[in-house]
Amino acid sequence: MLEAITRIINAEAAASGAPNPLMEEINAFPLRFNHVEESEKFLSIAREELGEENASICQSLMGPEDVGALAAALDVPHVYWVLGGFELDQHSEENPVPGNNSPFFAPVIDPTLRTGVRAATAAIFSTVSA
Repeated sequence: MLEAITRIINAEAAASGAPNPLMEEINAFPLRFNHVEESEKFLSIAREELGEENASICQSLMGPEDVGALAAALDVPHVYWVLGGFELDQHSEENPVPGNNSPFFAPVIDPTLRTGVRAATAAIFSTVSA
């Protein structure tokens, strides 16, 4: 990805007669993936707690890099999960659900918060009681 960005920037500089800019990579975050077995356990727990139809595997997405970095630093498995919290009939391809870093990110509080607490609590209790 960085190579493609560099190529495009250098081409734009050349097209305008400017010298290639000095670019320095200041951060690098390796790809992180959910721990497969822990993800399967969490999915099972969430389905039991919330109902089969209310817990599923979502498409791959970019999550926060700190989650994976923290898990790697502690050498522990991690599961990054998402919680739906929007009225889908109010969103479309033209009006997508805002990302969690957007100033327009405003999930419906109830039942979103209650549902998230139930799922997290069930997962925690299943781990500490094991």
